[in-house]
Amino acid sequence: RADRQQEGLATEVVAAIVDAADCERLALFATIRAGNEASIRLATRSGFKPSGTDRGERGELLMFRRKCSPERPPGRRETPTADRS
Repeated sequence: RADRQQEGLATEVVAAIVDAADCERLALFATIRAGNEASIRLATRSGFKPSGTDRGERGELLMFRRKCSPERPPGRRETPTADRS
């Protein structure tokens, strides 16, 4: 929703998902519609790397993948924070 943009909500959600996936040593995947620059920036800031493209019903889709972080031991969770800059 346009009226909720720039509040950091998506950043907080993605940070929580990334943190949980890292604790469980899981890779994550994201599919983003081409042209959705805000989502592409968020994925990139969150450690996702481009992994391919596909064509959906509504146009080109960009595929991203994030490998689990080997830096933290399993079971140690951090509090997610939003990047509101």
